[in-house]
Amino acid sequence: MNKTIISALVYIFLLPVDLVPLQISYRLASFIGSLAYHFMPAKRVITIANMMRVTGGNTEQAHQLAQKSFRSYGMYVVDLLRLLRQARKREVRDVSSRVKILDANIVHGLRRGNGVIAIGLHAGMWDFGPAAATQLLGIPTSVVADEFKNQNFDFLVKKIRHSLGFDLIPAKGHALQIHRQLKQNNLVSILIDVPPVVEEAVEVTFFGERVLIHDGPARLSLLSGAPIIAGFPMRTGPYSDKALLLIEPVTFEPTGNMDTDVAFLTQSMMNAIEKLIRNDLSQWHMYRYFWSKDRFHIGGGIRIRVRSD
Repeated sequence: MNKTIISALVYIFLLPVDLVPLQISYRLASFIGSLAYHFMPAKRVITIANMMRVTGGNTEQAHQLAQKSFRSYGMYVVDLLRLLRQARKREVRDVSSRVKILDANIVHGLRRGNGVIAIGLHAGMWDFGPAAATQLLGIPTSVVADEFKNQNFDFLVKKIRHSLGFDLIPAKGHALQIHRQLKQNNLVSILIDVPPVVEEAVEVTFFGERVLIHDGPARLSLLSGAPIIAGFPMRTGPYSDKALLLIEPVTFEPTGNMDTDVAFLTQSMMNAIEKLIRNDLSQWHMYRYFWSKDRFHIGGGIRIRVRSD
């Protein structure tokens, strides 16, 4: 069985998700995720390699987490497809019954006129994090995201995310728009596990291993005065449609040197992210090599290499 067959199964089982009970959709999606784990060897090897890093080299645990991650992603797709139906009705999806925020006062306490930068990973029910900020905290929120090359798919994803009540800012060439949102004391959300260009990256430690992270969020914080929080909208159970939004403030002591402060602040960001994602490593949907030991960058692109260590 190859990727084409897996894709066909996804369409067969998941397109009618809004026509069948949610729990059945989740279980079908989880099953398809298991199939994908077994019959997509390249992605399986990559995911296991990443999980080996977060488990300290525990092979058995890494395999278990990798398979659970595929299942978790299947359920994320179910949520996405259900949101698409809502988006087609041009309705804003109410998430108040699906998301609970821990330590919401942290966000309000840090919001002092310069806005707030929220960082996270492609983990859990990640679209529900900014939705909760908008709907539950009452803070206008924008998400910085890359545009998809496929224009039709990009259009659908934008419709889905607009249906959750937050705005989108293209990641490239829109720095002024981001600064404008922060000046209006709004929240800007950025997922930081995307591939960085080497000239715009800083190497920090994550789960005890060196990793390249985009320096944009740290520089943005230092230039704007906006504080940073880390967030993880964690699914509360194996087949649950509810999320618990975990929040961790990012703190560090500035030195006055921009490059040094960017490095220190980025490290503090990853420390906060690591603390949050440890609550459920299986909900991290990372299907490319993430650590510097497993990849290197050339000329702004990414070349992958597999190591034996």
